[in-house]
Amino acid sequence: MPINAHSLWIGIDKASDLKGLSLATAWGPSLLELKKMGEQWDFARPREGTTAWVDNFMISALLEKRPRLKRIAEAWLDYVLSDEYQQFVVRGIGCEPVTTTVKDSLAKDEVNALHLNDPSSFNKKYILWPTLKKMDRKGLKRLWDKALSEREKSLNAQK
Repeated sequence: MPINAHSLWIGIDKASDLKGLSLATAWGPSLLELKKMGEQWDFARPREGTTAWVDNFMISALLEKRPRLKRIAEAWLDYVLSDEYQQFVVRGIGCEPVTTTVKDSLAKDEVNALHLNDPSSFNKKYILWPTLKKMDRKGLKRLWDKALSEREKSLNAQK
């Protein structure tokens, strides 16, 4: 186990992973659950910004010949962009929405906390990662796999 570390980041944080800690690396979905447990957490953001990326969906060209599946894919995209789903993103996951129309259905304190009235807020807070080439992604995966392997060895040595 690394010195001065509670654990290695596992990818998606759970409230039970963070409960009782003072500082952690997290996506944020567990913050609402931690609040219910009586712990108040918030994100620390350096003035110069934090790195980020934008997840995305794609509709494959293969769906051109499969109109029913294409309609299903388009319906899914419409749903995740709906105000209903974007409210879930804010209130259920604790993340920022990807649409601007949702702000009309959020509480004033949510709009203020997410800076939804400031169109330049995203660019002030985040530094987007470039799209990585396949070779770079494979290299990062090898590094991650090595870190997990070393962690496993460390845990086994402690037994």
